[in-house]
Amino acid sequence: AGARAWAAWGSVANLSLPGSHTGIAPPAGGLGIGGPWGNVPETAARPWREMPWVCFAPGTDAALIAEITGSPHGHTPAMPRGGRGAFQAAAFQFYNTPRWWSTATNPAPRTGPNALRQGDPITLTWSIVPDGTWLDRSGAIPGESSDRSDLEAFLDDIYPNRATWLALMQDVFDRWAEVSGIRYVYEPNDDGAAFPDNDGELGVRGDVRIAGRSIDGNFNTLAYNYAPTRGDMVIDTADSFFNSTSNNSLRFRNVFAHEHGHGIGMRHVCPRDFTKLMEPSATTLFDGPQHDDIFSAQRQYGDRLEDTNGDNVSEDNDSFADRTDLGELAPGVTTLTPLSID
Repeated sequence: AGARAWAAWGSVANLSLPGSHTGIAPPAGGLGIGGPWGNVPETAARPWREMPWVCFAPGTDAALIAEITGSPHGHTPAMPRGGRGAFQAAAFQFYNTPRWWSTATNPAPRTGPNALRQGDPITLTWSIVPDGTWLDRSGAIPGESSDRSDLEAFLDDIYPNRATWLALMQDVFDRWAEVSGIRYVYEPNDDGAAFPDNDGELGVRGDVRIAGRSIDGNFNTLAYNYAPTRGDMVIDTADSFFNSTSNNSLRFRNVFAHEHGHGIGMRHVCPRDFTKLMEPSATTLFDGPQHDDIFSAQRQYGDRLEDTNGDNVSEDNDSFADRTDLGELAPGVTTLTPLSID
């Protein structure tokens, strides 16, 4: 299956809880954890996987930092191939992982003249993993165990019907589509194939598959996501953080939007000043992708006007002949935002 990068999102404050190194509380001003790049020993049962970035709250126990990152300071200068916490690189803003180079709708070779390039638009399908599908543990989060997905039952208990929570997910994907060259199509089928080791297939399962199970209970890690070309998400269904549906379920939507940011190739960013969706901490101080998040997505996939012939592959808007027709403009200033400069 090859190496698969992933990242988790969590929230941490300075309240101690029994049996934990750091106390946990909901954000909107709190600091939080994401995860480090590290690695897990490769075995026949579990191929090698990269681990998530981590940002820690002030006062976090140095022993916990060392356990997760391999350093009491939260970073090391190299990446040995060892156990959990072997490595965390120095982060800089929007150091992206590889983008999607092939999807169920846009199958493409990895290299050559027909390969998808940086800035090319794509179509991603997404599906819900059926309850009962086996989810192997990530191997990165202390105390995490493998279990079967129960996301559907979890969200059915919170919302009056399935259409309500599916609409929340669609809203998140619609927003990413508004600010990038990615088109999203809901795939109503998911065959429950091994997770996350199967590519999307039209009529069978999505490119991006959404699942859920208990990860580590209340707070800490809220969810995690694999990087392209997996893009699959696991939500912590044992976490009461998602029980609040205020502001059109802003907690759920921002966590979901953040995790999908990893799913299209974004890593965590610092500083943690609650201005960017892809910071390691969950927040309700804003709604969805912000300025830096948007331009990171556009660097990889272009903007919403990138594709004019409907194939969701070619950068038609890069040529004068295939330029986007804006129609007749009214007198005065016309503003189109947000658009890519490529």
